[in-house]
Amino acid sequence: MNITSEHHFDLTFRFAVVQAHNLIRALTEVGITDEKKVRSVLESFLFSMAEDFDESFIRDPALGNKKYYPMICFRDQEEIGKTEQIVFADGQDAFHETLPFGVVDTVLDPEDNKLGFTYGNEASEVDL
Repeated sequence: MNITSEHHFDLTFRFAVVQAHNLIRALTEVGITDEKKVRSVLESFLFSMAEDFDESFIRDPALGNKKYYPMICFRDQEEIGKTEQIVFADGQDAFHETLPFGVVDTVLDPEDNKLGFTYGNEASEVDL
């Protein structure tokens, strides 16, 4: 399958689901398990992250004082060190308007919102 920029939002959504799971795990490790609190933290964190990707920049005098904007991209890499394809957005997705709340609902109600994808690394994989 040839993945194109049309798939970028779906990949970004799945990446945000993974980040939400990571955040839930961290909250659980410090004893925060109340669903209202977890929902509030997730919504706030994901909104801020999405807004950063939509509008924020980094400017550093050590790097020529230029504005550098963060960007989410994905690479197709079957073998370490061998990138087949890089996928990035064609235009500006408004992540802060759509990403946080759909992700939170998906993560907190996984039975109704099974995405059917696997996230992992060389050591382990998780089906989401």
